[in-house]
Amino acid sequence: LQSTLIVALILLVIIMMMQINRLQGTARVINYAGIVRGATQREVKLEVTGNANDELIQYLDDILNGLKYENGNYDLIRLEDADYQQKLSRQIDYWELLKKEIQKVRSVGYRDTDIVEMSEAYFKLADETVSSAEVYSEKIAKILRVLEIFSAVIMAGLILLIIEQYIYAMNIAKKNKIKKKKAYID
Repeated sequence: LQSTLIVALILLVIIMMMQINRLQGTARVINYAGIVRGATQREVKLEVTGNANDELIQYLDDILNGLKYENGNYDLIRLEDADYQQKLSRQIDYWELLKKEIQKVRSVGYRDTDIVEMSEAYFKLADETVSSAEVYSEKIAKILRVLEIFSAVIMAGLILLIIEQYIYAMNIAKKNKIKKKKAYID
C-alpha cells in the first residue's frame, strides 16, 4: 500500500508540474489580450481625431501575432484552448477589416466610414477573447486545486502508514525485549 501511495504521489506531482507549466504565462496572455482591447480603442480614437499612428497599429499586430503563434517580443505563450483560439482567430480576422476601415478613415474622413460601429464590434470580440483566456486559466487552477487535495490525502495516508509501522515496530521491539528477559531469566 505504501509503495502504491508513493507512486501515486509521484504521478500527481508530475501532473501538477505539467498543469503549472500550462498555467505559466496565461496571466501575461490575459494582460496582453486586454491591452489589445484598450489600445485598439485608443487607435480608433486617434484616427477619428486625425492623428494617424502606424506604430500603434504595428504594436497591436505584434501582440496579436504573439498571442496566436507564441512568438514576438512579448514572451507570450499560445493557449492550447479551442474556444480561446477560435475567439482569437475571429478577433484577428476582424482586426484586418478594422485596419482597412482605418485606411478608409485616413482617405475620406471618419464620417463616411463605419469605424465607430466596427470599433464597438471589435471591442466585444476582444472582450470575449479576454474572457475565454480567463476561463482557461480558471480551469487549470481548478485542476491544480483537485490535484493538491489528492496529494494532501495521499501524504496523510503515507504519514498514517509510517506511524502505524512505527507503532508496530515498537510493539515488536517490546515483545523481543520481554522474550530476551525471559530467556535470560530461564
